[in-house]
Amino acid sequence: MPSPVPVWLTEDAVVRLAEEWFAALDRRAPVDELLPLLVPSGLVLHFPEGVYREREGFRVWYEAAHRRLGTGAHAVTAIDVRLNDGPSAEVGLTVDWQGSRRDALGRRRRTAHETRQIWTVAQQGGNAPQIRTCSVTGLTAMLHTLAR
Repeated sequence: MPSPVPVWLTEDAVVRLAEEWFAALDRRAPVDELLPLLVPSGLVLHFPEGVYREREGFRVWYEAAHRRLGTGAHAVTAIDVRLNDGPSAEVGLTVDWQGSRRDALGRRRRTAHETRQIWTVAQQGGNAPQIRTCSVTGLTAMLHTLAR
């Protein structure tokens, strides 16, 4: 019996993962809708607020982000996918985020940031690709923060 042909990760699949990820964040999807986009074990997230590990760490970050952030919209302005030999990729992203957040007094403030992120993406067992690591490597204010 011939061995199964491996299913290799494609650039299009990685781009779809990024689109799905940011669309879910924008609509403030329940955390359980985002978890399948993350590897089930070995997940490491380096966000400005700290390092979060595994899906439970993401859950903690996401719930805190919902309390801190209001509505917002992400726009991927650049994506560079470097496929590795096998079912993984290194991904560089530039993402604009515009929305609102709470200040120290609990007031909503309009803000906009450009973030630079590096992801590693893995595809296991022919399934859809998932985020293995995410590191926010740059965060730059795009506009002056305005009171609202």
